[in-house]
Amino acid sequence: MRRAARLVLWSAVALFAAGVSPAQDRPAAQPKQLPVMVRKLTHAQKVLEALAREDYDLLRTHADGLAACVKDATWRINDTERYLLFSNDFAREAASLQKAAKDKRGDAATLAFIDMTLTCVKCHRYLRDEGIVRVPDLGPLAPRARAAE
Repeated sequence: MRRAARLVLWSAVALFAAGVSPAQDRPAAQPKQLPVMVRKLTHAQKVLEALAREDYDLLRTHADGLAACVKDATWRINDTERYLLFSNDFAREAASLQKAAKDKRGDAATLAFIDMTLTCVKCHRYLRDEGIVRVPDLGPLAPRARAAE
């Protein structure tokens, strides 16, 4: 099981690393409150770190941060049934991550994190494929509209 968990963690690292912008690409002055998708990515990266280190305090903190992202007013950018399904799945997986962190169950936390990561990737793909326009407050991870055909 440990070997499989390591493989999954490294796969998640690769997914998140692919979407991270270098620090020099960020604007010099950042707003007080970072956009929700930037916060989500930051918390997810910290969750991955916590899982790798088996640091349950760090895991609890950032699992709570991920759960809070869903409650942000800018989270809901679409009212389609599919988007709401992805959003509800993410919220449920974040709650599972919080519980696993509280109970100090590393394998359960890892699985919740994997499920949450897959939901993120599927949702972002859906938004891109449907050409849903980027919402300005969402930062670099927001979906981009398809080019006119």
